Amino acid sequence: MFAEGVQHVQLTNVSAGVDLAPLYPASIKPEFITTLREWYITTYADRFFTHPPAWFNLYMYMELVYHVPLSVWAIGALIRGNVVCVPIAYFVLIHFLR
Repeated sequence: MFAEGVQHVQLTNVSAGVDLAPLYPASIKPEFITTLREWYITTYADRFFTHPPAWFNLYMYMELVYHVPLSVWAIGALIRGNVVCVPIAYFVLIHFLR
């Protein structure tokens, strides 16, 4: 269970680098974020990045405000062994990622 939680948080961090790259101010955006995003777009031709729908900007902000902090909190709960606090959505997600 713990390993799956760690994997999810690692994927969330990569996702934050790819999905949230446009939200970083240019003055603090690391070069690897831009490189990672360009590699992702080139490799997977993800239409959400090549031709984003109108709602995709809202999705990026929802991920920034809700998903990233929740993932960081959830890994802390898993480290403490407090799996009761971890939202059921993570257990469902982890089950389908196996």
